[in-house]
Amino acid sequence: RAVSALRSRMLIAAALTAVIALSLETAIRIARSRHMVSTPVARKLLHAAMGPVFLLCWPLFPATPLAPVLAACVPAAITLKFALIGFGVLTDADTVGSMSRTGNPRELLYGPVQYGIVFALATLLLWRSPAAIVALLALCFGDSAAETAGRSLGGSRLPYPPGSTKTVSGLLGFFLAAFAGTLLFGPIYNFYAGPHTVSLPAGPVAVVCAVAALVEGAHTGRNDNIIVFAVAAPLAWLLL
Repeated sequence: RAVSALRSRMLIAAALTAVIALSLETAIRIARSRHMVSTPVARKLLHAAMGPVFLLCWPLFPATPLAPVLAACVPAAITLKFALIGFGVLTDADTVGSMSRTGNPRELLYGPVQYGIVFALATLLLWRSPAAIVALLALCFGDSAAETAGRSLGGSRLPYPPGSTKTVSGLLGFFLAAFAGTLLFGPIYNFYAGPHTVSLPAGPVAVVCAVAALVEGAHTGRNDNIIVFAVAAPLAWLLL
């Protein structure tokens, strides 16, 4: 009976997580389709909000080895949907319009799909760890703020790599958003986390966010979600 109750709790947690994540995605898509927000704003809202909301669902899961597997199924399933749209197997104009810069479905194979892969792997390998939370939030808050700050404020270009189109304001926006967002997120997460609270001291968090900002600023490819997390997560693991 105890095993059955635990299994039921895990399934309910996974179902609630999926409903919450899909509801957020749907709400932002509807807001864009009704011209309440622009396409760039919708894309950045999804990037910045989906991750923290998913992380806040982690405490729903019981302490069992299967919990991270079931939790990871949520971003994995959503990522599979994006991949099928990107490869042309599925057609979803609203999703493409909300998540691409140019309206090309193949763009989903880069930002959204890589974002989902990172979250699924982090959930499986770094379940409920401070390292996962800091690295993922740096990706969510920092990357969103970097483009927004860079486009709106402009200013001096970064000296690296040569010919970079990224700006100092974008770099600072990444750091400040990642650092402040993580520190604000910590108490909210711990309020719901029960026995699974995490410690997010400002010093190590600042170091991780600063390094992540520098990596994002230096990277010019289309796999920045993976690169930023691949650097930030091990560093956060060492410091936290």
